[in-house]
Amino acid sequence: TDLARYRHVGHLTVPRQFTAEECDSVLADIQAWGEEFLAELPPTQRAWYVDGGVKARSVLRKLDNPHHHRALVQQLARHPALVEMVESIIGPGVSVVFSQIFFKPPEGGGPKPAHQDNFYFGPNDPDGLVTAWVALDEPVAPIPDMPEFGAPGWRTIFQFYERWATSPLRALENSFD
Repeated sequence: TDLARYRHVGHLTVPRQFTAEECDSVLADIQAWGEEFLAELPPTQRAWYVDGGVKARSVLRKLDNPHHHRALVQQLARHPALVEMVESIIGPGVSVVFSQIFFKPPEGGGPKPAHQDNFYFGPNDPDGLVTAWVALDEPVAPIPDMPEFGAPGWRTIFQFYERWATSPLRALENSFD
């Protein structure tokens, strides 16, 4: 089952949860919001929000908490298919804690190694927190299969499963000890 796979490998890929029309509408709204945001962005904050890997134009790297700012993102977060999937993993009564839009232009960005952000949210119940990553457009290259996740002897190590009362830098330091 999906839940058993999630519990075993720590992630679940569920393609095509939203229609192309839904994705296109949200994508167009995010693009418009991004252009507005970029036009109003003070020079002191450009290094944090602008993708330095794109040289031909200014491209945003990310936008924070779109579920607070955009009605279409709120609709997507409440979409029955998404809510049902998340509730099948952590139980009923879900809410959005934090959201981000990541812009990944083919000529910019950089690799993002596997990592867990959930530690920084400090959940009281680590099993009650899920990251739902939604791709709004098609990738420019096929997403590679990761055969290790199903291979005998392979195991997922859930780092930061327990709560640590420390600063993020100290936790990072301890994770490499």
